[in-house]
Amino acid sequence: LSWWVKWTSSIILLSAMMLRGAQVLPFVDLCLSAIGCVGWLAVGIMWKDRALIILNAAAVTILGIGILRAIVGA
Repeated sequence: LSWWVKWTSSIILLSAMMLRGAQVLPFVDLCLSAIGCVGWLAVGIMWKDRALIILNAAAVTILGIGILRAIVGA
């Protein structure tokens, strides 16, 4: 399972990076980045890898705040 989650999350994150690099659809970029980081957070939990857990928990929090700000319009 971790293999599938890892590669799916990596593809999603690469897609988000392409959107960011092209500077199009910033909200979609935020959402895809958050989804990819949630996937990597799950992998970190499966592997019991504290570095992956901390990095991706922080990323999900930061991206989640960005998504909420975009929705609220702040």
